Amino acid sequence: MTAQDICSSPSDGEHRDGPGKGGDLPAPALFLNTFGAQEGQQVLFRCSIDQQTPATRIVFCKDGVEVYSLKAQQAELIYPMLLNVTRDSSGTYTCGYQHRNESNWVRSSALSASRNLTVTGETWHWGTGRHRSRPP
Repeated sequence: MTAQDICSSPSDGEHRDGPGKGGDLPAPALFLNTFGAQEGQQVLFRCSIDQQTPATRIVFCKDGVEVYSLKAQQAELIYPMLLNVTRDSSGTYTCGYQHRNESNWVRSSALSASRNLTVTGETWHWGTGRHRSRPP
């Protein structure tokens, strides 16, 4: 199973039949510290998994494509992704996780509920504290 498979799998709890196919583990929850940001700002995404569910890999997706992944740690329940916002950051984000067992079988979760991030047309300059409108 590839990350593309988990990112493009349905997020409504449906899953494909057979070993290694997506969606047979419970969906995580995705939280954002904001739903709107300006270029140059940072947005914190947090993917929260259930403590009863083993995970070996956490995947963050944007518009059905993997944008970030990290190795899961034992007893960790919340996994962060810090996004440096650009004009291309607007989109629909989800997260999911995978579990690889001792036989090397990969099981994937259903995707989290989607969260939309909107990037506005102004840029924040951290050093000066001034805004500048983005040219059309």
